[in-house]
Amino acid sequence: MKFLSPTFAGSFAAAVKRSVCRLAVLLAAFFVMFAAQALAQEATIVGTVTDSSGVAVPNVSITVTNTDIGIVRTLIISSEG
Repeated sequence: MKFLSPTFAGSFAAAVKRSVCRLAVLLAAFFVMFAAQALAQEATIVGTVTDSSGVAVPNVSITVTNTDIGIVRTLIISSEG
């Protein structure tokens, strides 16, 4: 009955504490990794600028506004519309 001897007293509790600490560090690492990805989101706007007859309009200036945070970007569309 080694597990009841004074030599091994507290070794189970120490092992549990180490396991809990390792789990906490692992969970924190996963949280940081996925939180960084959530903050780095991007978007793409794709389309063609056309006039009322459906013909592509070249060299048009387009303004895109993020109303949540107030960022405004102005882009010049290519000669292909």
